[in-house]
Amino acid sequence: MKVLVADDDADLRDLIAFTLTQAGYLVIKAGDGPTALKRFEDESPDLIVLDINMPGLSGFQVCEAIRRRSRVPVMMLTVRGEEEDLVRALGLGADDYLNKPFSPRTLLARIKALLLDQSALRGVGNIYADESLWRAKIHPMRIAAKLSPNESRKLRKALREILHEAIALRGSSISDFLDVEGRPGEYQRRHRAYGREAKPCYRCKAPIRRAIVAGRSSYFCPKCQLAPESAKRAAKRRKRVTPRHRAAS
Repeated sequence: MKVLVADDDADLRDLIAFTLTQAGYLVIKAGDGPTALKRFEDESPDLIVLDINMPGLSGFQVCEAIRRRSRVPVMMLTVRGEEEDLVRALGLGADDYLNKPFSPRTLLARIKALLLDQSALRGVGNIYADESLWRAKIHPMRIAAKLSPNESRKLRKALREILHEAIALRGSSISDFLDVEGRPGEYQRRHRAYGREAKPCYRCKAPIRRAIVAGRSSYFCPKCQLAPESAKRAAKRRKRVTPRHRAAS
């Protein structure tokens, strides 16, 4: 999960970022309102922690601008505990409000509650998780917090592409699924991993495998989507290849 932390207090911003990073979140930082909006546009975070009192644009103004184009969860931070601020923040579309000072445990608990609130953020389900991981070449047993920034970007891009394609084709009809107009979906014809156990991978022809991850079946290519230990070994081999060796080859 990617979290944008926007606060003009550099020490507090770094402390929040450290707390979230230790908990497995990918953190983007901003020190003023205009930068927060630019980071939001460039990075498409999954949740925003937003200070009210920032230079350039206030947290209220940033929240209002974000709400014109997105329903991403927003948590407002302030040193002021006035009811007027709380009412204004919630009226602008903020999902939660936290008074400073606060403990790291409280922050993490409130963020987790926001991310579990399906009115703000929903999961994608097995089919589209498997398909997105296959497209991004990431093994389903990889730990999210240990993905590199490049891998996280690839997975996010793949997930968006898969969902857009699936919506255009009315979803996947695996058994008796019908859309709101009573028509079956057609995206199952484009599945590259889900439900294809023992069938050849569309990229490398290796047989697709099935594994149980978090109590559910996950389908993946063992050659294209390297298991965690295999991925580590491959990364070490790449590091051992120096620029001189590359030039010689």
